[in-house]
Order: sequence, then structure tokens, then C-alpha cells
Amino acid sequence: MSRLLCVAAFAAALQPPPRAPEPPRIEKTANYKAAAEASARLAGELKAPPASRKTVAVVGGGLSGLACGKYLSDAGHEATVHEARDVLGGKWKAHRMSFAMRERPGEFTSFEFPEGVPAPLNMAAAILTNTEMLSLVDKIRMVPGLLPMLLEGQSFIDEQDELSVLQFMEKYGMPDTINEEIFIAMGKALDFIDPDKLSMTVVLTAMNRFINEADGSQTAFLDGNQPERVCAPMADRIRDAGATWKRTRPSRRSA
Repeated sequence: MSRLLCVAAFAAALQPPPRAPEPPRIEKTANYKAAAEASARLAGELKAPPASRKTVAVVGGGLSGLACGKYLSDAGHEATVHEARDVLGGKWKAHRMSFAMRERPGEFTSFEFPEGVPAPLNMAAAILTNTEMLSLVDKIRMVPGLLPMLLEGQSFIDEQDELSVLQFMEKYGMPDTINEEIFIAMGKALDFIDPDKLSMTVVLTAMNRFINEADGSQTAFLDGNQPERVCAPMADRIRDAGATWKRTRPSRRSA
């Protein structure tokens, strides 16, 4: 019996971890179809013959480096992606919310969430340290609406489903500048609709999930953080195709 248990445990250890949930229509999106078509061509008609295959070092484990490693391995080459840090994702590793500045076209400003500061204190620090968007008065007037979300979490968020973003702002006395500078952009990014039609639950869910992700990023609208939900599957795909990624020391800049 003990042998059978050992064999069963060994077999279980060899099984790949379960895939994280995916959006139900992801395979119908144009980006997914284009990437699948590129991989199929590289693995088929464009695959390098054995005599022409190369050993390639890719410097940087950001999205571009991971994509490069994936497509190289699809084409039959032996690729190794080198990343200096212990987290994949490149520029996405930064935990920030970035917005275009309405009064200064072409310029952006960011709310930087400090590393190592737990939620919701990280959000308070990010809002208070940004001096380019929202006045101090505007920031103070945000508190009555956002504080219940931070203290009560998803239960409070779900209760706002009957309110649009504008109705929620009116209920909690938020100034119009918050809608003009923040909520309009978030509404377009989340659901491509204006704040007067978008449920506040959608916006609060995205904000709450974002501030609680230890390895969050510049985009708040994935079900989890980017290193786990985007970069890790890409790294797994690279390994499955015979390539690797390694944590290494930063390269010195050449003259």
C-alpha cells in the first residue's frame, strides 16, 4: 500500500499545475488569433531545419523578451531569456496607475504605489504623493466614497451595482474633477462606456483588486497580477518548447 501511495504521489507531482481561469471569449479576439497564426507559421512552414537552428540569448524578461523567446522556440531555435530580477514582466513590474493629463495633451502622470506598503495604505500614499493630478481639496473629497471600499471590501463594492459612477460621485460628494481626470479614463478602459452608464461596482472592483496585488502593475484590469497571469504562462510555454529563462546579473552597458 505504501508503494502505491508513493507512486500516486510521484505521478501527481509530475502533473502540470492547473491553468488559471481565462476569459471565455479570449480565443475569439483579434490579438489571440494573430498570435496563434504567427506561432503556427513559425512552428510549420517557417520552422528552421536542424542544421540552421541557433542558440540565442534574449536579454530581459519583460513582455518583449518573453515573446521573443516564445517565437524563437516555436521556430525551433534554442532560446534562453535572461532576467536580472526574480520577477518576470519588465516595466510591468512597477505598481502604478498612469493617466493622460487632460490639461497637458501628450503628457502622463502616475500614482506610484510604494513597494512593501500594505493595502490600503499604499493607495493613500500613491494619491498623496502625486502632485500633478487633483488638488489637495479634491483628494480629501475622495475619502468619503473610497474609505468604505477600503474598510469593507467587496461587500460594499457589490452594494454599489445599482449606482452609475456619476450617481456614486453625487451620493458621496465627489467633485467633477475626479470624474474628468480619473473616472472617464477608467470607464473607457474597463468597459468602453461613459461614467453615466457604467456601474460603480466595476470601477471599485478594479481599484480594490489593483491595490491588493503585491506585484501589481501599470494596468489594473486583469484577474490577478501580470507576473502571474501574463508572464508566468509565457515562461511555461517557452519551457514547454525547449527554451529556458534564467535569473542572472544585470548586464553592463557597453560603450
